Amino acid sequence: WDERFRPVNLLGGPDGTLYVVDMYRGVVQEAIYWTDYLRDYIKAADLEQPIKRGRIWRIVHDTTRPVRTAPLSKGTPADLVQALSHPNGWRRDTAQRMLVERGATDVAPSLRALLAKTKDWRTTLHVLWTLDGLQALEVADVRRALTDASPDVRAAGVRLSERWLREGDQPLTAAVLALMPDASWTVRRQIGASLGELPAAARLDPAVTLLTRFGTDAVLVDATISGLRGAEGEVLDRVLQTPRASDGIDAVAMLAAAVAKSADPSAVQRVLAKAAASGTPPAVAGAILQGLDTGLPSVGGGRGGRGGRGAAPVRLVALPAEPVELTRLSASEDAAGALARKVAAKVEWPGKPAPAVAAAVPLTPEQQRRYDAGSETYRSLCVGCHQPDGRGKEKMAPSLVDSRYVTTPDAGAAMRVLLAGKEGSIGLMPPLGSALNDEQIASVLTYIRREWGHTAPPVAPDDVQEVRGLTKTRTRPWTDPELQATGRGGRAGGGRGNQ
Repeated sequence: WDERFRPVNLLGGPDGTLYVVDMYRGVVQEAIYWTDYLRDYIKAADLEQPIKRGRIWRIVHDTTRPVRTAPLSKGTPADLVQALSHPNGWRRDTAQRMLVERGATDVAPSLRALLAKTKDWRTTLHVLWTLDGLQALEVADVRRALTDASPDVRAAGVRLSERWLREGDQPLTAAVLALMPDASWTVRRQIGASLGELPAAARLDPAVTLLTRFGTDAVLVDATISGLRGAEGEVLDRVLQTPRASDGIDAVAMLAAAVAKSADPSAVQRVLAKAAASGTPPAVAGAILQGLDTGLPSVGGGRGGRGGRGAAPVRLVALPAEPVELTRLSASEDAAGALARKVAAKVEWPGKPAPAVAAAVPLTPEQQRRYDAGSETYRSLCVGCHQPDGRGKEKMAPSLVDSRYVTTPDAGAAMRVLLAGKEGSIGLMPPLGSALNDEQIASVLTYIRREWGHTAPPVAPDDVQEVRGLTKTRTRPWTDPELQATGRGGRAGGGRGNQ
């Protein structure tokens, strides 16, 4: 076994064998993601060398017999049509490409003859897309695809029908919509994605049907909503009126988020009223509030937040009047109340009480320089996981906005996390102590503690140096219980590797 073997692609070749692209590097992680264990192992096995040895492997089975046929580049159009039925996928793909590149429209009759007799769904797909590429596709070809036994062919038929769907009410539209209850999720998802090609008014009924019947399929929901373009509020109203609204929680949340992102005050207020209505089931109300929280802009600022130069606060959605239902919900101490309070913080209305926010002490010129440098470090190193708005990624990185490790007066816990990493229920924060010096860590922490509405004190390099010394024997990432047990963060407790 060669530890430097790093396959990055696998393809079938024209000769019936497999080709493996091997980057052949012992180390594929950036240095900032090396744990102490990995760093020691790399050095012990000398995995940093050699480099520039990438290769392509050709894998041949004992039973493989070389395929010896004339090059497709020299084949006639009839030869290329015949190759669409070849058992080798590379040859089918290449034949299709060459027919389209040649503009061989005179082979359309031969393609349809092949379409009528083939039993192979793969050949059927190649023929259909070749006809499409040649601009020779007809309604009859699509109708045939919509009734095919293969779900992949039916889904292709839906996609190929889009040019006719744009024309509005015609027989092919009815044939496509008849497939909405199809047993295959592949077909249903393609219908959701293709609904946006219908005229605006014709999208609503099928969208409601899909979202209420298959509202737990997040991919289908996303695809369907993407084609509504401004009608999300109306569709949400109609979904909520159906007896099966509770079955489509994902759909309800995503529709509410789309309405929130529109920043239309009247539309947002109507959705808020539905969340707080007495007849709304708790699960549905929670989904609406969750969607609003996701779609409304984050409280705080853009670049600069409350501590940087040139602060540009996010514009909150201004409602025409107090959402009394929302404020009533906000008073409860259950999960719905917590969500309602988060949503209420992201909207404003006439007479809304100003939230009590601790004033941020202005940054000195040196601290402002450090904040600006930290912004650059965040964008180059952290934004991929924690996102530009600091909200993180599901199952990858937690939100930094209002995090207890970010907003506390003492930054010791945050320093520990950057130096040694952190493990928890959402992803693994890699240690950055060997990749960033004390000044860089102080800069990026100053940035995140003053961005997105945060008002926590800035961090100095001397603070980082102190915590680095206290925790220099730490050999594994921190956990939440350990960080919470350190009291004020970085200065109490040694942080030894075996604690």
